[in-house]
Amino acid sequence: MTAFRTVKRGNLRLTGMDWLLAAVATWLVPGALGGLLVLPLFALDALGWVDGGGVGAGTPLGLVTTFGVLLFMAPLVTIFIVPLALLLGNLALRIGYGGWGTALCVAALAPAPFIASYAVAEPDPLLTLLVYWGIYAAPALVHAAVLWFTIRLRRPEAIAPRAA
Repeated sequence: MTAFRTVKRGNLRLTGMDWLLAAVATWLVPGALGGLLVLPLFALDALGWVDGGGVGAGTPLGLVTTFGVLLFMAPLVTIFIVPLALLLGNLALRIGYGGWGTALCVAALAPAPFIASYAVAEPDPLLTLLVYWGIYAAPALVHAAVLWFTIRLRRPEAIAPRAA
């Protein structure tokens, strides 16, 4: 399977129900995944191990929990972004570039204008760019993967690899 190229007009193989299911999954599954990532911290907090146990932002558990919170809160913001993602996915499938590599590249680049608007106003724009890219692009990559896998599970023929 190729990372980028798929059959042309793959969007015609998807029904309205396929797109609806892909939209709901893309919107809600990352939030549920984020909730699962936050659960270990809640368990440690219930056991009383968080206060003096060294679970801070620099520890692996702290980083996983931070990413989990970002994913958990993502459905609040992505309700406005998922329709655009579906439109881009439809276009990519139509022209024959609906592979998983395309989905991840678009998701990684999608927050660029938003991040650049923050970076220009900061004293160290490169550091700001890298930090915000990690904050915004990581959940976008998860959303793109969920969208692609949902379509792959529902209609594998829509994203079948195309011969070179």
